Formats: sequence, structure tokens, C-alpha cells
Amino acid sequence: MISVPRRRLQEVYLLGEIGSPATLDLFDEEISLTQAVARQGGLRDVRADARGIFVFRRGQGNTINVYQLDTSTPSGYVLGTKFLLAPDDVVYVTRSPLQSWNDTISAILPSVTAVGAANALAE
Repeated sequence: MISVPRRRLQEVYLLGEIGSPATLDLFDEEISLTQAVARQGGLRDVRADARGIFVFRRGQGNTINVYQLDTSTPSGYVLGTKFLLAPDDVVYVTRSPLQSWNDTISAILPSVTAVGAANALAE
């Protein structure tokens, strides 16, 4: 009888304003930050903040190390090719400030429109 132990997943998590949020398995190959982002469709053009690509990595004990990549210029992506991801890393792409503002206005606008319509009916 041959016993084959289960292999432990070595996943990286890609979240936030990325083309296709997902997990990637590092078991077969090393993946750089730039590769991971590109494989998942890159940053969402309008929604993502190119200055806000963060990698959260567990450090010694209960510490969390945070790394930031600024891809507002192509040189940021070149730097990202040198940053290898490790199992259990969480890559998070933040929302652009303009998109946050647009989301806030979009949430408020239906209420403002409804109040305006109610005032028009009352007159």
C-alpha cells in the first residue's frame, strides 16, 4: 500500500478593485505581485487606485507586515516583478478617491430625488 500525503494549499488571495478577485496557488511556481495582478485581469480602470496595491503578510508572532506598490507609473509594475508572493499573502487593491466620492453621491442621489419629488407633489 502506498500512502500519499495531502498537499497543503499555498494560496494567495487577491481582493478589492482587481479585474477578477480570486485565489492563486503557489504550489507549482513562484508568482510575483505583477504576475498575480495581471493574471486576474489587472486593476479595474476607473475604480482602482493605482497607488493603492497592498500586500498583507503575516510576520513573526502576531504581527502583520504591510507592503505598498504604487503602479501609477510603469516603473511600479517593474518593481512588482521583483516582489514574490508568499503563501497566505493577501493582496488588496483600494478604491480610487474619485470612485469613493461617486459611490457616496450615488447612494445619496436617490434620497435627494425622492425628497424633491415629494416636495413637488406637495406644492
